[in-house]
Amino acid sequence: MLAWSDEFNDPVGTPPDPGHWIACTNGLGGGNQELQYYVPEAAACDGDSHMVLTARRDVGTYTAWYGASQFTSAKIWTKGLLAFRYGQLDVAASIPAGRPGAWPAIWLLGANYDQIGWPACGEIDMLESFGATPTLTSVSSSIHSATDSMTAACSLPAANNATEQHIYSLDWRPNSLEFAVDGAIYHSIHASQLKSWPFGQPFFLILNLAVGGTMGGPVPAAAALPYRMAVDYVRLYNAEISQ
Repeated sequence: MLAWSDEFNDPVGTPPDPGHWIACTNGLGGGNQELQYYVPEAAACDGDSHMVLTARRDVGTYTAWYGASQFTSAKIWTKGLLAFRYGQLDVAASIPAGRPGAWPAIWLLGANYDQIGWPACGEIDMLESFGATPTLTSVSSSIHSATDSMTAACSLPAANNATEQHIYSLDWRPNSLEFAVDGAIYHSIHASQLKSWPFGQPFFLILNLAVGGTMGGPVPAAAALPYRMAVDYVRLYNAEISQ
């Protein structure tokens, strides 16, 4: 049963639905020395049923953690609007894979993040692509807790690489997490494998396109920005909604 969704069917230039998403504004670096300054206008519908997150070069419009901002980008999340546990989450997206400096991600944080911090709150990374080691055909998923981290990679066909749209899925159950691309499971984690299991509580969803940092890597002067991450839909099934 569909519990929550966003199809992004609004006219071109429409910002994220404020009933579903909050657009972040900051240049804090995400704890990873990322270079982007997040601005709300970097996330907008394209008029063709996609929410597009765009990373652009900047010439010091904002003050980031390192000084005058070099890039702007987008981060939207459901924090304070939607928290859930269990069920299946499907996100259809195309990402700027293989681009140096690009670090697109679809991920979740425990809803108690503000109270106990990271990593105790738990983190579920449904999708990441790392510009530090640019590749068109490899994406990964990870989990992080106070005691454990696990990561697995998925290889995509060269003719249908991560710059094309794929459906990234999380099947979340009380004692397990399964990650899939286009219905093919490639990463399974069971509670018995970890020393701690913070994944029995509600989480909120995050979509972002980071630039640089530990896993984004350097951004060459010749890098062909802007970079774009296009999300066709987000659909959540059979979940326990707590907000």
